[in-house]
Amino acid sequence: MSKDRELRERAEIKALQGLLSGRAGKLLKKGKPFIVVANDEPYFTAVYLIIREAEKAKGRWTEECEQWFQDLTHYDEVRTIPEFTPELQAVMREQVEKNQLLEERAKLREAVAALTGLTGSTLSTLNSDLSP
Repeated sequence: MSKDRELRERAEIKALQGLLSGRAGKLLKKGKPFIVVANDEPYFTAVYLIIREAEKAKGRWTEECEQWFQDLTHYDEVRTIPEFTPELQAVMREQVEKNQLLEERAKLREAVAALTGLTGSTLSTLNSDLSP
């Protein structure tokens, strides 16, 4: 193998490893499905706004996240997105709240299991009793 080809292959491997260390790579490793929305899609900003609101509600939206958002969407310049209606915002908020409640319930179930030693069908019965 030539030296140039070896260097190119190493660079490609390094680039692929970099991709796998990001969010998409982590999801791939876990076998979780995900979607990709390119920034030239007409709904890109609407999708990004949904992600932004959900992450803000979880307290995981940083100044760096906001800068990326502003740079990619130019949201300060646009401010209005026809697809992003008040109704959609309300649905988003409801979904974020529902997800937070589900996460809290899962943590409570884990705590109950840890404290009581409940496992298997007994814990399943408890889980069904706690379900809304």
